[in-house]
Amino acid sequence: MQVLDKQKGHILISSELEVEIERLEQELKPYRVVKFIEENFKIEHAKAVTSEAYISESQTKYIVLAALEFTAVAQNSLLKLLEEPPTNIEFIIISPSKSNLLQTIRS
Repeated sequence: MQVLDKQKGHILISSELEVEIERLEQELKPYRVVKFIEENFKIEHAKAVTSEAYISESQTKYIVLAALEFTAVAQNSLLKLLEEPPTNIEFIIISPSKSNLLQTIRS
């Protein structure tokens, strides 16, 4: 597993999505962890993530996006949200390869 740490988000490189999510849930207790696990992360999943991100929280909420593949359209739709997340929201992206992610997401 490789971790690329970002200011308000994290990228984990791992092909074992379920294992990583279980580990994160244990590590992040007692914080709320909301998971979006897909084989292919598409625009409809990105819209669901956006809706979840704007549900206000008094404590930190972690939103985990895990997929074997992420479509470019879905990633582009999440760019602004990932760059400027709402208060108390942190994102964790899990992908088997950083080449699955757009350079703008990785940076």
